[in-house]
Amino acid sequence: MAAVVLALAPAWWPTRTEAGIESHAASVLGPGEELAVVSRARQATVRVVGRSCDRVAVGTGFAVRHPDGPAVALVTNAHLLGPDRRLKVDLPGRRFLSDPMTADSGVDLAVSASAGEEVAAELRPLHLAGDRPEVGDEVVMAGYPGGRRMEARQARVRAVVGGRPYGVDGAVVLLDGATALGYSGGPVLDRSGDVVAVLRGYDAATGLIIAIHGQEVVELLSAGTGVALQFEPNDSCEG
Repeated sequence: MAAVVLALAPAWWPTRTEAGIESHAASVLGPGEELAVVSRARQATVRVVGRSCDRVAVGTGFAVRHPDGPAVALVTNAHLLGPDRRLKVDLPGRRFLSDPMTADSGVDLAVSASAGEEVAAELRPLHLAGDRPEVGDEVVMAGYPGGRRMEARQARVRAVVGGRPYGVDGAVVLLDGATALGYSGGPVLDRSGDVVAVLRGYDAATGLIIAIHGQEVVELLSAGTGVALQFEPNDSCEG
């Protein structure tokens, strides 16, 4: 039986909610827990806004370096994209509109090299972890809950499994922790500050957080730019 997966992005909020959202980073970790990994997340993570007709979805994206070279890409969830596959990306003091992103709804990932370069000009890109996360590993999740200030929360890896029961055509990492709407597309970092997964949603039956394995990001980065692979927009302007 397939799991009931709920996304971590606000469900296509009315356009008016896009205004007045704060962009300053703030950690929810306790005193003395201001880890270097949280600082790394702050330096690479951005709020993203996807539009479809008169509605918007607010989530998270991050800049990451390609493991095989110096190229940088912006990474987020495909379910945040509208039919045009473009996102508004918030940087300190300014916002820009991305080019159409390379997107694959099968693994719920979207990447953009051009947007990644713009982010990298002002922020510090993350690196993809070379190893698979192990059960029991402690990780840090970063995102923009409710589209407001960036938060970082700790979690623990419960399993690394095939994603078909969770609607993902690839590997997923199941996490035990607390998250919130708006974390969709945010990075999951290991203790070294490298990306091991991308947040997607949670399993309504178990409460476990579902994140897309970092290796799926590598494969999508290798697919090229500006293409849609099995892309199905979250919403349509028809009707």
